[in-house]
Amino acid sequence: MSIYRLALNTNLSEMTLRNIRDEKTKGIDLKTLYLLCKEFNCTPNDLIVLTEEDEKGGQ
Repeated sequence: MSIYRLALNTNLSEMTLRNIRDEKTKGIDLKTLYLLCKEFNCTPNDLIVLTEEDEKGGQ
């Protein structure tokens, strides 16, 4: 699915979606996470991966 189509389906901005895709964000708004989960029919666990760096408090 393209960023354009995802933006249309979720009412999220293309910039927000690109920043998430390109890992240029330090966090994600809960509403954004909800809308993505709703669109992909999944849970947050399907979209978020905890890395060892995250556990150590790295950025």
